[in-house]
Amino acid sequence: MREFLRYLRDPNTAKISRRYFVTNGFDGVLTIIGVILGAYSTGAPKELILGAGIGSTIGLSLSGFWSTYEVERAERRYELMEIEEAMLTDLTNTVLYNRMKISAVVNSLFSGMGPMVGSLIPLIPIALIWDTSLAVLVSIIIALTVLFSFGFYMGRLSKQNALISGVRMLFAGVAVMIINKILGVI
Repeated sequence: MREFLRYLRDPNTAKISRRYFVTNGFDGVLTIIGVILGAYSTGAPKELILGAGIGSTIGLSLSGFWSTYEVERAERRYELMEIEEAMLTDLTNTVLYNRMKISAVVNSLFSGMGPMVGSLIPLIPIALIWDTSLAVLVSIIIALTVLFSFGFYMGRLSKQNALISGVRMLFAGVAVMIINKILGVI
């Protein structure tokens, strides 16, 4: 466990994990906006909206974890094989081998957590607010706030205008709502 925590602080692993978390968190928020609005527009009760939301969250989270693990595992193995070829030695069970293996797991966990956070936070009002229309409205506002927060965070991280970065991410959520409206879903 101590070694696992050390890799959380590794700058290379942290950078990649952060990317996966925000990218897949973004996907989770946009998906949950579509699920909430689509289910609500059919007159679905809160329980159905919540169930559809939780189901999509599970699917996105597992997809984020699994696909990232497979890609990272393959990429890390490829990198290791190149190093082994250049060094003319087997690096299995070395520090480098273990670092690459754990890094793939850490990145995968963050990749899976992104859509979980991005989807579950906006679902909280659906579970807690009695009135369905109000719950949906509050959920969408929270979803847009989460999108803005992702953008704001990335803007600060990259030393760009955090407000503009936040608004750009927020616009993606608005775009989902507009496209749903144009297509007659809502």
